[in-house]
Amino acid sequence: MKTLATAERTGSVCRGSGAAPASVDWHSWFRHGGVGVGASGWSYRVPYQPDFGAALKALQVRVFEDGEYYWHGEWAPDRTTLPATVKELWSDEWTQEAGTHSVLDVDRVVDVDDEDDFGTVRPLSDVEVPHYFGTVRPTEADFEGAYREGTADTSVGERWTGRCTVLYSPAGHPVEIAFWGVSGD
Repeated sequence: MKTLATAERTGSVCRGSGAAPASVDWHSWFRHGGVGVGASGWSYRVPYQPDFGAALKALQVRVFEDGEYYWHGEWAPDRTTLPATVKELWSDEWTQEAGTHSVLDVDRVVDVDDEDDFGTVRPLSDVEVPHYFGTVRPTEADFEGAYREGTADTSVGERWTGRCTVLYSPAGHPVEIAFWGVSGD
């Protein structure tokens, strides 16, 4: 087990970003359209890179190292022990059953035309992006608005899956990738 050096962690899988964790929005946490009680919605934004798979892996490393995930039912900022490795995390029976309620619960990005499968993240198609965000080049504000209103949530298929899309600057340049999904039990 590793020991967290500080009690200042607030554990946010709802609004994770490349910066320090934000506080959890508990009302939206449990309201993800059609998802049963026990599952959690999560979203993160990371700097843009063309390889979504590499961006997902880098995000997962950060989330694990920062302790931004459920561990035995706790989000408490004062928890002091967490698994030392991802292998230790997933060898734990509780985690295997309940998940981490975070991006750690998915393991790969699939092609835009692939079917949802356990642990997959699928990029939105060119048809889906304007449907969910009202524009072909959504910005951070478009994403946050759609996520807050629940519009983006409806794009996620089954539990234990996610979506991703590129977010653009107001000038139309790719600046971030948004990852979001539903997992946990």
